Amino acid sequence: MGGKMKRYFVHFLKTFFLCALTFSLFLTLTACKDDERPNGPENGEDPDETETAELTDGVFYVGVPGYDRKQLIKFKTDGTFYAIGLYGDVIAGKYEVVDMEIEYRLAGTNGNWENPEAEDSEADGDSVEVLISSKAIKFYHLDGSVMQDMRNDNYEGQSTLNEGIDSCYVAWTEGYIHMLKIGQTTRTVKHDPEYYWSEEDEEPIVLFKFMIKEVPEELADEFEQTELTFTIYHNGYKNALGVKEVNGTYTIEDGVYVLSKGGTFRIGEDGQTAVYEDDEVTIECVVYAEPNEKLVATLTTAHGQKCELYNDHTCSIEGSLFGTWSWSMATYTLTITIEGFEPAYSDIGKLAEGVLSITLPLTDTVSLEFTAPATVVGDLNAVPEGPQEVATLECEYPQVEAVLVLYDDHSCAIVENGEALSTGTWSFANYQLTVEINGESATSSGEDLQAGKLKVSISMGGYPVPFSCDASIVADLMAME
Repeated sequence: MGGKMKRYFVHFLKTFFLCALTFSLFLTLTACKDDERPNGPENGEDPDETETAELTDGVFYVGVPGYDRKQLIKFKTDGTFYAIGLYGDVIAGKYEVVDMEIEYRLAGTNGNWENPEAEDSEADGDSVEVLISSKAIKFYHLDGSVMQDMRNDNYEGQSTLNEGIDSCYVAWTEGYIHMLKIGQTTRTVKHDPEYYWSEEDEEPIVLFKFMIKEVPEELADEFEQTELTFTIYHNGYKNALGVKEVNGTYTIEDGVYVLSKGGTFRIGEDGQTAVYEDDEVTIECVVYAEPNEKLVATLTTAHGQKCELYNDHTCSIEGSLFGTWSWSMATYTLTITIEGFEPAYSDIGKLAEGVLSITLPLTDTVSLEFTAPATVVGDLNAVPEGPQEVATLECEYPQVEAVLVLYDDHSCAIVENGEALSTGTWSFANYQLTVEINGESATSSGEDLQAGKLKVSISMGGYPVPFSCDASIVADLMAME
């Protein structure tokens, strides 16, 4: 019995040590496996947060508390981007990722050079290390032209980086876009790959808008020219050239917009004309012009011919004869000048009888009396004489009380205490205001516009004097071009 028990005991020890060795080996392998996991829980990281994210995942945002991702850039898989809240308005463009070395420093959300991960970091700019990224994002406008002023290499006297590299390139490292220029500041823009973004969240950006060149006879009684339009947005189009409005998307092939709902839209080289074409119709278009004519009064003949007076002091007879009109409260006289004819004046005697009456020429030998109730005099008197103010740009120097006033006839004046010190003209194209005054020309900059300000410097006494206003006026100026 003693020998048998001994054998059982030895067998038990062998089995115990074998099991212990197996269990120890299991623990060792498991530990090694965990150590090899870059996202293991012992690293204090969520595995999903350290996986390599694509540029097109989620959004890049300016991490300003309280903004809730309202200042962001979305890079799309089709090579376009959409930005909101960064430049005073929404913008869209194209981009490409370029393999190149580009220098950057870390700029924090408060504009200081710092580690963007640190809450209270305020590093001395001179001591911040210059880093190098192996990738850059190159920005373009939607028309393919380069979008400059996207990178800011200078901040509070910092030395210039990236000499010789265009400002359309911005450094990109995993999780960040560096030294993005937003207004006059520099920002490190952080990646949030989990942020859900849909094109439905995007506000359509109008790229081109055209209207029908000539309204078809069958639609003339229902529609004005400015109501039959074709609009191209950054993410689609709206075809309102017919009775039924059609919305869709497009692709661009050899400069022609190929429409998802059928047909094509081709813009002429002059940018002022276009042609819509499908299997059934071909429609000629011209660039859209906001209607600036508003009917003020209508005078008629005994046979029903109409003379219409508009609020821009133009007039027309049956849409075939055109001219101008004015009203004098001093003499209670309406003056109408039809092109090619001498001015005509209303009958003051008949006005006393309650009728506004004026005899206008239709041909060299035929003239007819046009009349309206005398009550229209109030409407005529309500139309202001002369050009109307469109925008006022205030001087940025507090000691200068003068303002730059833009008028709807594209004239402008530097005005102080109601007196015009000097006059000139203005125009607006390609998001730039150009003012010609005092024999010199001045143009606003895209940099100021991105910062939310329309600004132009006018020479006064040999010195440039800045005048500016909020960039929101741009929409009104564009509508007048």
